[in-house]
Amino acid sequence: MNRKTINEYILSNRFYEAISLLKQVIEEHALYSLGDSLSREESIYGMMLGYLDKGIVDPDRAHIIEELKVKLLKLSDRVYRAVRSKDSGSLYFRRWAVVEARKGLSVENLLEDLSRPAFKEAERDSFDTLVDLLFETLWVSESLTEVEQDRLSASSEYVRLVTSSAITLGLMSYWDESKMAFLLREAASSSTSEAYMVRLAMGVFVSLYLYRDRLPLFMSWLEPLLKDALQNPLFVTAFIHLWTRYTHATETEQLSQKIGELMPNMLQEMKAKWSSIEEDTDENLTEDKLDQLFDKVSGSEEMSTFFQEFGTLEQEGEDLLFSSFKENKSDYFFNSISSWFLPFDEEHSRIAGVLTRNENLRKLYPLLKGKLCDSDLYSLFITFDRMGMGIKVMGIEMPEELNGAMLNELSAESLMPKCAKVYVEDFYRFTKLFPLHEQFVDIFRQDIMVARLPILKEALPIESMVRGAALFFYSRRNYAKVRMQIGSIPQLFDTDANTLNIWGNSCFFMGDYREAIRHYRHADLVEDASPKELSRLAVCYQRVNMPEKAIETLEELLKKNPENLTPLLKIAGVYMEMKAYDEALSYLYKYEFSAPDGERQVARLVAWCLLSKGDYERAKGYYRTLLSLPGAKASDYLNSAYVHIAQGEEREALAAMRMALEHYDEPSELFREMQEDSRNLDRSAISFDRLRFLADGAIALRNQDFIQNLKPNYTIPKRMNIKDFNFKGLRAFVRVDFNVPLDDNLQITDDTRMRAALPTLNKIIADGGRLIIASHLGRPKGVSDKLSLRHLVPHLAELLGRPVTFVPDSVGAEVEKAIAEMQDGDVLLLENLRFYEEEEGKPRGLAEDATAEEKKEAKKALKPRQAEFAKRLAALADCYVNDAFGTAHRAHASTALIADSFPADRKMFGFLMEQEVNAVQRVLGDIHRPFVAIMGGSKVSSKIDIIDNLLDKVDTLIITGGMCFTFAKAYGGKVGSSLCEDDKMDVARAIVEKAKAKGVHLVLPVDAKVADAFSNDANTQVAPVDNIPDGWMGLDVGPKTMALYDEAIRGAKTILWNGPAGVFEMSNFRDGSKALAQSIVAATEAGAYSLVGGGDSVACVHLFEVADKVSYVSTGGGALLEAIEGKDLPGIVAINK
Repeated sequence: MNRKTINEYILSNRFYEAISLLKQVIEEHALYSLGDSLSREESIYGMMLGYLDKGIVDPDRAHIIEELKVKLLKLSDRVYRAVRSKDSGSLYFRRWAVVEARKGLSVENLLEDLSRPAFKEAERDSFDTLVDLLFETLWVSESLTEVEQDRLSASSEYVRLVTSSAITLGLMSYWDESKMAFLLREAASSSTSEAYMVRLAMGVFVSLYLYRDRLPLFMSWLEPLLKDALQNPLFVTAFIHLWTRYTHATETEQLSQKIGELMPNMLQEMKAKWSSIEEDTDENLTEDKLDQLFDKVSGSEEMSTFFQEFGTLEQEGEDLLFSSFKENKSDYFFNSISSWFLPFDEEHSRIAGVLTRNENLRKLYPLLKGKLCDSDLYSLFITFDRMGMGIKVMGIEMPEELNGAMLNELSAESLMPKCAKVYVEDFYRFTKLFPLHEQFVDIFRQDIMVARLPILKEALPIESMVRGAALFFYSRRNYAKVRMQIGSIPQLFDTDANTLNIWGNSCFFMGDYREAIRHYRHADLVEDASPKELSRLAVCYQRVNMPEKAIETLEELLKKNPENLTPLLKIAGVYMEMKAYDEALSYLYKYEFSAPDGERQVARLVAWCLLSKGDYERAKGYYRTLLSLPGAKASDYLNSAYVHIAQGEEREALAAMRMALEHYDEPSELFREMQEDSRNLDRSAISFDRLRFLADGAIALRNQDFIQNLKPNYTIPKRMNIKDFNFKGLRAFVRVDFNVPLDDNLQITDDTRMRAALPTLNKIIADGGRLIIASHLGRPKGVSDKLSLRHLVPHLAELLGRPVTFVPDSVGAEVEKAIAEMQDGDVLLLENLRFYEEEEGKPRGLAEDATAEEKKEAKKALKPRQAEFAKRLAALADCYVNDAFGTAHRAHASTALIADSFPADRKMFGFLMEQEVNAVQRVLGDIHRPFVAIMGGSKVSSKIDIIDNLLDKVDTLIITGGMCFTFAKAYGGKVGSSLCEDDKMDVARAIVEKAKAKGVHLVLPVDAKVADAFSNDANTQVAPVDNIPDGWMGLDVGPKTMALYDEAIRGAKTILWNGPAGVFEMSNFRDGSKALAQSIVAATEAGAYSLVGGGDSVACVHLFEVADKVSYVSTGGGALLEAIEGKDLPGIVAINK
């Protein structure tokens, strides 16, 4: 029988269909007495239709229809009961059959027996049995007589508590006016206890919801009774607390899963900790031992987190113990339905014996009663009674102080919330754990919404109840229930911005972005939206493809809070989705220049925009920076490969691919990401066919067997060495570095660089070559007499001991004529190469406000002219010599491009360049270990790439100079007023971690010579490097640090020194640098190879007069630093091709 369909027909006035279905059921099951009742109702229905058919107006028709609905609904219930009573699988009807069979034990008779004086105390077993019989009788009874209702009302508190639950269960099975009326009359009573009122309210609450569709039919008698009950403040309070506990209980299943995830960790931890305590018999399981166990467990970090989370849930009043006690409900005691609803009574026949046998368990009872619901108390005590070990554990004495504190806690707690919590938890356990629970309505899966009970709206604070439920579900991230609750009465929240935002947030988190927009905008009309909601609104606009609205919203967010720069990144992100990269870059640059550490935060986004718009040169710079920092991603290496491919740098692209592969779990991920990127990048510039070939090659090169089997069928020609070349009769174009300082009278003040080139120049002259010298001087923006090389001619002639012809140009007819007139052994000096913008490849004459795009186009236009300029220079000579190591890191026309015009046997390094290249190779390539590198200087940021490359090569790395204070502060040290890059502390920590991972011995200063001013005459003292007083600054390392450095350097076989230890320009602060120099000299004398280079460290060895006591002093400056970083220097690559 489909009772639901029949009742729906009845309530929707489809009487004919409902009566027809009922007839079928009655005839099928031979329910003749009920057939007579149905015939009477059918007759009434037929008469009503007959009047209507004849056009007779019946003023009572509406009333008749309502009466017909009531009678048909009752008849439907009776038919259903009669049909189901034959179902042996139904517990309800099995109990109903038993009750019917013992007519002598009516409700009235049972109540009379239970009310006998001292019966409960004298015959507790019999009393408990009768209570169980009464519960089952009330549960399955069709109705309650007035006498039965009066006797129930006059019963003891214990009996009333039990019977109210039985009546509630009965109503959940079948609607009965008498039972509902009884609950409401009891609820109106002013003498009702909190516990009883909670149970009454639960029955009313559940019944009103389950039968909400038929309530209008019973308003004539129901409304007055409900109004009386709602005038009782205790009933209203109970109803509100029940609603709160009900909403919490609907989440118990999710909470149990959470506890189920946490609990095994705790038990495993306890097991591990317990094994560290000596083994004891049960008899020796003392309180001290358990305290020791608890301290070990709770003291661990994992368990500390567990207890904190557990404690938070407990403070919120959650049902934490459902998971713990659900396994303890298997005792036969819980086969009886009434046992799940019994108020806990220590005199109950199943409990009294347990307490009698264990005095200490009685002492714990107040605590347990305060924490557990009634059914859990029964199950706990029954479990202890069945398990001897439990009694031994519970035999531990409880301190009196703890006992008193618990009792105080219980007395301070409000009784009504506690009663509501206990009863809802009992109800939940029955609904979920009773062996045949599937035969009962699960109200905790009903998603009851109090707002849909209009009968309660006038008396209860529906708005606050719904808001409270919505907030609870929101805190549990159950956004579907948030939307259901608020959506049940949306009109109440039209002017409540907070609730509207919660509604919007729930839609947002569920991905319903259009609905979220509607609620966010509504909330904003009521009250200005918060930054968080505005930010989410912008995301919603993005998700529904309304980018302009997203940008408008984010701009509004920026105006409201200019100090929060995050919207700049989000706006850039919107433009990036639109592929409007120039607009995105403008916002990224704003963030880069305004936010602390902004450059690092947006580097990846800027690089992608530049890559996507085809600005490959600038993109390369950003990716170079990203790859030098800790935390580089696989996509950074892949994107770097895109840039290299776009610029025709296949070798570099392959290297980037190989690094990218190290960061992917599977090669397929690399190919998948390349496929996705191909949709956004310029495929005309970036060949994805070549990329796939390189990626495949990178995979192959990871296979060691494959590499070992490679047999190259080609040889790389050995480059020409100047020592082996004869310049007789040849025009030799020699690029030197004559960038020497001039005074106001244009006289040379330091000719070191000129003298360094003499071995090369003299070799060519001695061979009988025709020497063409080319150089730059300064950084001219055009022709400048002050920077003309003619000022160098007299001194150069003096150094060479022969005349030098100067040509006031670098290319052109005049130059060509002068060269044509040269004889063997002649010397010609060309004009400053940088008078031509083609030398550096940097466009000149641009407006000061030129845009990035204009600069890019100008540089692009200059490239062909630069290549042509290099060819014109090459046409002047028969061979090419590069002796300018100081400019080897520049891809200029005369240092790199020109070499492409000469065959391998007609281009070479000069002696100075050869020495520099060999020195770098000796240190970074042909390493003799131990290898010690000393990195000094003021800033970590200027040495990131160098340090990162060196950590892959050195055995010991000494960090010195001003940057050591960034490392000290990065680990919590106090550095006073010392130079410190706060935004690079994470870089410092990353360097330390990488050194550990690589097994590199990292030596950091432990003390410093500090001063109270940046002056040679300042007051000084020695302080720990991580505890420098305020107002003092570190200007040199201390004696302990010098000793550490010396110890690290003395045994080295390869040494690289770049950067001083302190402010060596001041005599009071050069001891650390001098000590370094002395240690390096001692190691060199013992057989180490030492390379000193990079600005101030070169000045140090000259100042301390030890330049001739180290293996090599480089004059390369920036070129040397880039070589140490591991970069390929264009001037060297051009010769080696």
